[in-house]
Amino acid sequence: MPITDEDVERRFKLGDRVTKTKGSSWTGRVVGFYSTTLTPIGYAVESENEPGSVQIYPEAALDAAGGRG
Repeated sequence: MPITDEDVERRFKLGDRVTKTKGSSWTGRVVGFYSTTLTPIGYAVESENEPGSVQIYPEAALDAAGGRG
């Protein structure tokens, strides 16, 4: 059974500034959401350094980023 928006409580919403917590760095704005069997809550994040470049990350890989980027 697919997960719907009503089933999910996300930490971040569209437009929130976030940063990746481990490994390579990536800071940007949430531009979308995704869900898979292994990643029930995931985000598409557009880089603030490379506009138009988007990466997807599970919620556990992200923290809120301070400032206005």
